[in-house]
This record gives sequence, structure tokens and C-alpha cells, in this order.
Amino acid sequence: MKNSNWFIILAAILVTAAVFILVEAGSLGLTDYLGIAALIGGIIAFYFGYRFLMAYFGKTKMDVVPTLYAELRTYEYEVATGLITLYFSVPEKDKIRLVISDVAGNEAQVLIDQNLDAGSYPVEFDTKKLDNGTYFYELTTSNHRNSKKLIIRN
Repeated sequence: MKNSNWFIILAAILVTAAVFILVEAGSLGLTDYLGIAALIGGIIAFYFGYRFLMAYFGKTKMDVVPTLYAELRTYEYEVATGLITLYFSVPEKDKIRLVISDVAGNEAQVLIDQNLDAGSYPVEFDTKKLDNGTYFYELTTSNHRNSKKLIIRN
């Protein structure tokens, strides 16, 4: 939670405690206390509801930080056979390199090596072009590298 959120919660607790003390001292009746407590609860709910809605619709600085790097994903293949699809997305135009490498780090096949615009891309890959074994598919951009394991059994 941000410091301002803690401050508001602490202030609400202090005001509620002060009202409770006044009720106990006899200055206010129980209905006054309940009305003030409901008002404080409503203000807190309104504040957090407003912040949530503004963050959700992107009107405040609470926006989610955009992905600054390329993301590589696939449907989890325990063992890949035949034609599979690898997926990746890039947040901005960049030089993209998607390579299949063996466990020793030798490039077995280059799937993509070009400049691409921001977006999501599927890449089909035929595993029958490689021998059975363990490989890694690696996505490299100008500022990020991401790799995942792939077991090929044709």
C-alpha cells in the first residue's frame, strides 16, 4: 500500500477513536457515533473506489507499468512432436531474433531475425527438422533475452 493510503486509514482510525471517546464521555449519543462512523466509512470507501476506478481506466499515475521487454510463451509442450507454434510479443518496434539452440548452446535453427513492429506474433516450427533431444528456444531483442526449454521427440 502507498503511504497516502496508510495515512488515510490511520486518520480514519483516529477520528473514530475520538468519536468513541466523546460518546463514552457523554457528549454524543450512540446514534451520533453510528452516524459519524458510517460517514467515515463511506468517505474511505469512496476514496478507495475512486482510486481503483481511476487506476482501472488509466486516469491516474497508478497505471500498470507496460512490459518493457519481449514476452515469449507457448502452450506448455512436455514433448514436442511435429508442427508446433511459439508465440511472442514485443512492446515496441525492435530487432527480434528467435533461435532454437541445443543444450550446448549451438544454434540449431533461426526462426526469426528481423525488425518487427510492436505486437504479438505466432511462429510455426516443424520439430521434424531437428533430431530428438532437449533444445531451448530463445527470444532476443535489443534490451532483453528470454529462453525456454523444449524437448523434441519425433
